[in-house]
Amino acid sequence: MWLQVFLVQIALALCLPTPDMVPDPPKCAIAMSANLSPNFANSIAHRLHSLTVEDIRFYFDADAPELIAIPTVNQDLSSPTRVLSYVPVSGLDTTFLTPGLRDLDRALRSHDKSITNYSDLEMVAHALHMSELWAHASKHYDALELMPPSQEICDCFRDTENNGVLQELHLLALKIKYPGITSGDFHPSAPVPGTEPVDGQKYEIGYSAGYKLRTSLPQPPVPLDFDFSGDEAEVIERVAEQLVDGDRGLDKGLEEEGGWDYWREGFKAMPESGNYEFALFMYCNLN
Repeated sequence: MWLQVFLVQIALALCLPTPDMVPDPPKCAIAMSANLSPNFANSIAHRLHSLTVEDIRFYFDADAPELIAIPTVNQDLSSPTRVLSYVPVSGLDTTFLTPGLRDLDRALRSHDKSITNYSDLEMVAHALHMSELWAHASKHYDALELMPPSQEICDCFRDTENNGVLQELHLLALKIKYPGITSGDFHPSAPVPGTEPVDGQKYEIGYSAGYKLRTSLPQPPVPLDFDFSGDEAEVIERVAEQLVDGDRGLDKGLEEEGGWDYWREGFKAMPESGNYEFALFMYCNLN
């Protein structure tokens, strides 16, 4: 893993944009608002957060390199690094041909705990849910290969620091680690990495706009100037006070009575537009 991090850092250093290569944020805002939903960055971050190199090779580009400079959420909740600058190699057993069996093997073999308080069954359900989203997005990706987006749009999709995707990943990482952090009544008692959150709350899979326990209005985007840097306890306090959106986390665990109906409704509530936007993001960042 350290070698992958080192090589990605070299790749990023060699690919730093010159001033004339940096997309113009106002032009990006106009171009993207004309083509995308208001909360596209939120939708992309949700589909991006747990993506691995193996997933990219299965759903989008079989020849994708091992070093891919696309940000993702760090699956190691004990790490002080909240968001990675690259797509990690998962170590999935690819001798299994189907993503489902690969994910099941990973969950039961390693007891994956990359989402706070999720059981093994819930981790498998989450992995299958992500696979479903990527499968939908892959169809749009194939269409984009025949009719690619404009260079202007792709420049904007690659600029994750200014298009909102990086900010949404930071917030999602905190929601996964500290469920209920943006509920409005979260009371952080200086939680530290690796500790359990209050009352056994869990991250809500369908935290994006339209999920049944959330407002039907689009979730407000994370301000581009919101500061996610600094001491973890201070960041938690800032998020809990300034980014309130009413997200209290999951209402029902998968193994509770009515749990599958609750999760199933959340899975089905996610709009196809989000899959198209993620396909655009992936196409622009892989080509």
